[in-house]
Amino acid sequence: MNLKSTGFYSGLATVVRIASGLITSKAAAYFLGPSGVAFVAQFQNFLSLLSTGANLGIGHGVIKLLSEEDKDDGETKKELLSTAICISFGSAFLTSLSIVIFNSQIAFYLFKTNEYNSIVMALGLMSTLTGLTTLMLQVLNGFRQIRAMIAARIVASLAGV
Repeated sequence: MNLKSTGFYSGLATVVRIASGLITSKAAAYFLGPSGVAFVAQFQNFLSLLSTGANLGIGHGVIKLLSEEDKDDGETKKELLSTAICISFGSAFLTSLSIVIFNSQIAFYLFKTNEYNSIVMALGLMSTLTGLTTLMLQVLNGFRQIRAMIAARIVASLAGV
């Protein structure tokens, strides 16, 4: 894939992501009012923090090491993938467990009410999947599967609406 097509697909993914963000913000403003927009913003920031915590920030390293052109027999990349999966799954599980245990404190800290405990609990239960999905996107990027990675990001943006 050349720079021109990579730029096109990446731009398309960016447009879809911006459009889905605008739709989400407009829907929150219409249905929930100004305070609802603040809740959605807090929730999105928490999701971003959760995604990083669920992977322990190993993403750039996974992408770099997988994308390096070395003449190994594939054993090094298998070890890298195995280690990355173990780290991601372990940290995502611990993140998930922490969120489930402390869901009421997290909900109160984020939203100044315990009314959203169930949402935070559901998010905690889903965080393991979030970490593994993030790792999958990083692996696709590392193997230079740009179209598949961008398609997955577009689907994720549309699903987030």
